[in-house]
Amino acid sequence: MKKYPALIAFLVAFTVNIYAYDWTNDNVSIVNQAKDEDKTELKLKDETGNEFSVTYYEEIQAETAKNILKLKKNFYEWENMKVDSISFVASEGGLQISVIPKKYEYQGVDYNRYMPSGMLFTYTYALQYNFRITIESLFIRIKGDFSTETDLSKKLADAVKNPQEFVKKRDPEYLLQRIETLDDTVNKMRTALLTLHNSGFFSGPKQIEPGTINRVVDIKKLNPAITVEKILETLEKEKVKTNNQEVKLILNVYFNIFEK
Repeated sequence: MKKYPALIAFLVAFTVNIYAYDWTNDNVSIVNQAKDEDKTELKLKDETGNEFSVTYYEEIQAETAKNILKLKKNFYEWENMKVDSISFVASEGGLQISVIPKKYEYQGVDYNRYMPSGMLFTYTYALQYNFRITIESLFIRIKGDFSTETDLSKKLADAVKNPQEFVKKRDPEYLLQRIETLDDTVNKMRTALLTLHNSGFFSGPKQIEPGTINRVVDIKKLNPAITVEKILETLEKEKVKTNNQEVKLILNVYFNIFEK
């Protein structure tokens, strides 16, 4: 009976080894290997001498290993950035990638000095970046979907050149203020357009009451199929003073509806 535990342990180890990914099939050698309970850390070197590390908690699947090798190759082929080290952590959620540049020079500026912790990427079905740079006592988050090295370099250049403006443009509250400002501008243009066209044969342009505009817009939004006549009937019941021409103008400007 005492032999069974040893036999089971042997079978488990044998099964794991069967499914363990063989890096040598891709001309990658294992420089160092460390295991700590369920965690495995590998230091690897490819055929060109480029080193990288991989940490995983369950055996690496072939697809994951292929993604690691592809990403490693791409990072080492960057023109503006030269790699000092790359670390991959594999989990069920995908890959976390830490890239520490040896240098990152773009258009004569060394951006590596703004990256005290390097660059952090994640990969599931696409590559994304999310890391911070430090400039003028500001911690600026550089975040987005990776498309090309050039696009990321341009974003870094914008952040370093004008950090405060860079932060403002990406701040949700600032963007909301810009949208509200834009809405105000559009509404003013609409009001001006309504005033310009609200004129009779013997009278000049006349401004439509803001309350009337808002009520017509609300009625139309609640019932998109409603006619001008029905809108006028509703407004008459509510004792809102307006006329056929004004309602048609409002529908024209706000909904691009032209009724005869």
